[in-house]
Amino acid sequence: MEKKYVRIMSTMNIAVTPGLQFSDYTDEKKMVPNKLNIKPRWQNATVEIKIGTHYYPAEITKWNTVKALVEKNILTIGEIVDKVPSDLEKEATAISDKFEKGKAMMNADDKKKPQQKKLAEIGD
Repeated sequence: MEKKYVRIMSTMNIAVTPGLQFSDYTDEKKMVPNKLNIKPRWQNATVEIKIGTHYYPAEITKWNTVKALVEKNILTIGEIVDKVPSDLEKEATAISDKFEKGKAMMNADDKKKPQQKKLAEIGD
């Protein structure tokens, strides 16, 4: 079973993202097909990392943004645990809940299909 939390020490406040995922809503059948219509999905799953040592969802250690910050010595990854100390549990749970909600919103965007009009409907 995968651990739930990771302790991270940061030298600055920074927001990390899982990547630059997007949904492509471009309708290639429109009269002007070069109108690119892309909606970002990554903004829902950001995690705000604060200065100091705090606990965050362990999943973020796999993100390229976090790996790059570790290489630049901005973040230091500590222990990965199932349960955080009781004095930090409220904060860690709030961060984790916000992250899970954002991730659910990002996945819900995947399931939405853009509504496309037929060329016959546009001409009317």
